[in-house]
Amino acid sequence: MIDSNIVKYNKKMAIGVLLGLHDMEKMVGSVEGQLRREGETELADLTKKLGVVSDDIYLTIYREKGREENQERTMKKYGKNIWSCLEKNTDIIIPQHNIKDKDLVGNKGSQLVEMFNAGIRIPETFILSTHLCEKWHKDQDISDEELKFVRRLFYGFDSDMIAVRSSGTVSMAGAMKSVLNVNKTNPEELKKAFLEVINSWDAPQVKRYRELSGLSLQFGVAIVVQPMIDATKGLSGIGFTQDVITGDNVINGEYLLNEFGEDLANGSKTPKSFYGFAQSLPNNVYDTLIGYKKKLHEIFQTVVDFEFVYDGTETYLVQARKAKLSDKANIVAHYNLFEQKIISRADVGKYVNERTVGKFFSY
Repeated sequence: MIDSNIVKYNKKMAIGVLLGLHDMEKMVGSVEGQLRREGETELADLTKKLGVVSDDIYLTIYREKGREENQERTMKKYGKNIWSCLEKNTDIIIPQHNIKDKDLVGNKGSQLVEMFNAGIRIPETFILSTHLCEKWHKDQDISDEELKFVRRLFYGFDSDMIAVRSSGTVSMAGAMKSVLNVNKTNPEELKKAFLEVINSWDAPQVKRYRELSGLSLQFGVAIVVQPMIDATKGLSGIGFTQDVITGDNVINGEYLLNEFGEDLANGSKTPKSFYGFAQSLPNNVYDTLIGYKKKLHEIFQTVVDFEFVYDGTETYLVQARKAKLSDKANIVAHYNLFEQKIISRADVGKYVNERTVGKFFSY
């Protein structure tokens, strides 16, 4: 077990480096020496190897040893203690801080926070606030100091490749840009991806969408950063908590074995489908999705469209949103949710009106 004094010492050093108060090389040497004096040779060796002072080295060690219990304990510490220095910095948010303000973290960011705190497994996530993104949008630049600060946050990610996703303050499904497979170690590539996502706010289709929907013209984009989950030993897919055509209470979707999700999205590979239980879908993946289904319904109060990835060990939900339903599904699905006591009779009324009922009886 790691001595609490080491945690406190390394935490202090990590905060100092994050705030730019200390030189990284000197801190690495200082922390390495402290760890060796405390008898933590393995941690000292890893600190020297990584060349980074950050308490997520503990998380790295626990993952390498496969100690799930310690990993979960460290993940909790990672959010509430080790990164507590971020609690005062509302420009960089992690789900553990439970900040759901859509004006700050965007729609997608808010949903990920809710999913995490409902016990749904999501990839490690950082959210760069709308305020920070607005500054970068106005400047059309990201300073070296800002980029260096942000890059340090991603040291603990297992993968060098990350996803940089847009998170609008209102839902504009598919309208704004997301950039996948960005190399976190390449500052120029990272900077380009950030600006590409931010500048998608000015894309003609986004402007038109805002005008037609009567949405505010005030800048409203946050950035969600996650590691790319390796599906080459598992699968990736999209799913729906209920049938979006009939409204039947059956989880369903499509997936690709040993392929990344973008191959499914761009149609370059032919997916397999599942409707309810599917023998070709690994049992542990199906069981996990079923376990997430009610939680998603409780969060979104409607049928949910979700993206999932299985890395051969764990099943992650990468993102989720309200599904688009047929008029028939609007009635059937929301009546099902009402019967399950997930939504109220008044909530049903939001989705079911004279027009949808009329179209339903015309089938």
